[in-house]
Amino acid sequence: MTKVTDHMANERTYLAWVRTGITIMALGFVVAKFGI
Repeated sequence: MTKVTDHMANERTYLAWVRTGITIMALGFVVAKFGI
């Protein structure tokens, strides 16, 4: 059972990092587009 919860926690962490990366890329795109 602990293996399942560990796996799900790892997946949540991975998805959080993916979301963070996409946000940073989007912010960089906005800065590049509008020259802020």
